[in-house]
Amino acid sequence: MRNYLKNLAVPVSQRSFFICAACLVAFLAIFALSYVQRNSFNHKGPEMLEDITFPVWENYSPSQHGYLFFRTPGSFRNHEAYTGHTQFYLMFMNALDKSKTKFGFTSLRDFSFLGMAMLAAAAIAIIARFSTMANLNNQKWLLILSALALLLTSPLYWISVSAYNVDNMNLLLGFTLLSCLFASRKNPDVVKYLLASAPSVFFYPMLAVILSSFFIFVLLFTKPKPQLMKGAITILLLGACSFMVPRITANALGLASTSSSWLYRSGLDGSTLGYQNFIQAILHPANARLAQQSTLMILLVLVCIVQMLDMKWGNRRGSDILSVKNDKLLFYGGLSSYYAITAILWPQSVSVHPYLLDMTLFLPIYICIIINFMDYKLDAKRFVIWSAVMAALIMTSLTSIMQTATTIWSNS
Repeated sequence: MRNYLKNLAVPVSQRSFFICAACLVAFLAIFALSYVQRNSFNHKGPEMLEDITFPVWENYSPSQHGYLFFRTPGSFRNHEAYTGHTQFYLMFMNALDKSKTKFGFTSLRDFSFLGMAMLAAAAIAIIARFSTMANLNNQKWLLILSALALLLTSPLYWISVSAYNVDNMNLLLGFTLLSCLFASRKNPDVVKYLLASAPSVFFYPMLAVILSSFFIFVLLFTKPKPQLMKGAITILLLGACSFMVPRITANALGLASTSSSWLYRSGLDGSTLGYQNFIQAILHPANARLAQQSTLMILLVLVCIVQMLDMKWGNRRGSDILSVKNDKLLFYGGLSSYYAITAILWPQSVSVHPYLLDMTLFLPIYICIIINFMDYKLDAKRFVIWSAVMAALIMTSLTSIMQTATTIWSNS
């Protein structure tokens, strides 16, 4: 039995069992943490969507509000609107708001599990895809499941959706992952890429513009992929048009935009409010990270580095499954592009909103840890060590969330 567990490659039936186990891990983690979020956090301040924006929609005609976003109670009265959110996203959130009582929810924040659920589905799809190309035994599967649990319990996500703005970026992490997966294939699946990118076009067009721009830039200087290039250009143009719709609407209704200017976000206006330089914006943002988050971020980077060094210097890398059918630059570069380009061009935004962007910074690291375990040549010693490391990281994530609930959520 011991030799079986150690040496036997996982057959199709057992692979199916572990994929089902991954779905169960995802369900339990998301259910438990969404329950903690609803019951341990009481947001006492007004919510900008359900307490300010949507009442305006209900009390005034669309010809007056244009289905735009209003940040303060006096914004509509002062003929001001925030144009950073598309009407598509706001209408979707309005539909959720109207349906919350049917699910026994009391706030739009109670739907925050949707973003993590979509990210879990995308991560499991990646595991299912690459597991067919890897020689996986039970030890590897257990580490893969633990790495998935680490992603799903990330305090970078749960603290963001619970203690800060209800925002569109968190809903799109899973679609971003799928977009990079389909675009990075050596024979790109352009239709699936377009479908995976469509939500960002309508919900967060800046993400669509940045990600497609990265793909276009890489394709211009590497092996040409005409179909992917056409798809990326299509997403870029649609994203740019979607980005302009709220601004055109506000102008047509005579509403002044309260969105931050590009000069302000870039620091080129000379302002030092919340931003001094590029390094400060990333390492020491104006809106300081919690100590628990910073500790976990350092540990995640160290774990990923140790993994890769051991795989390279210890001759522990398998068949490099990601590079068999996918382009690593397009995959990991695409996952990193939104944070990297935002930090380069609009560092003030990174400094002021680390809670919205840190998950996009560390998503490639979480995914890299999962894929590395699929490609790892494990022995008994390494399995024990990595099992202990993953258990410690998961516990660190969970305690970070609960400590934040105790120290911040209860006082908010």
